[in-house]
Amino acid sequence: PREAAADNLKVLGIPDRDAAAKPNLIDLSLFYNAPKGPVPWLPCGIRNWAGNDFDVRGVIDVGSGEPPGVLYSFAGADRNVMQNIAVEQKCSRLHFIHAAGRLIRSQQDLPVPDGTAVARYVVHFTGGESIEIPVVWGADVADAYGPPLESNPQLMIVWAGFKEPAYGEPKPVRLFKSTWNNPRPELSVTSIDIIVLKEHLS
Repeated sequence: PREAAADNLKVLGIPDRDAAAKPNLIDLSLFYNAPKGPVPWLPCGIRNWAGNDFDVRGVIDVGSGEPPGVLYSFAGADRNVMQNIAVEQKCSRLHFIHAAGRLIRSQQDLPVPDGTAVARYVVHFTGGESIEIPVVWGADVADAYGPPLESNPQLMIVWAGFKEPAYGEPKPVRLFKSTWNNPRPELSVTSIDIIVLKEHLS
């Protein structure tokens, strides 16, 4: 509902969606559960990254231990799942901007081997069909807190900056882009779920 989305943005301090945003930029206003998170200096608004426009305003933070929604618990009690992100349109491909963060509690949490499926997106279509998209460490995402340049050619960094810590030196941070080619472009995508698979990862 439009009113619920407006309330969610207000609580989180996220600006309203730009009136110039086209329908193909999925409106996440209802589903943000964090402001721009660990990157508050990230440019806000419609941004063209790697040839595609994105509506950059907030963060859907899954797996970090934060509640699944500030006002509305769309994901239920499971902090590792965010369900029913509305799309309601046909598409030939989906572009994701994402990154991962390791919640380090012990040495055995490090490192995450390349090739590990750390999360998945579940794309739901009209008629009940769904397709899972694995999010693979070292191919789709890596640690958000890493060098601005990446030696791994499989990873596409679309934005890099620095986090100003409470003390110490600024920390490099980056975001990655992945593209999924839709094998069922004739069907309308109704919604997308985000599921974190690996413990101590967001």
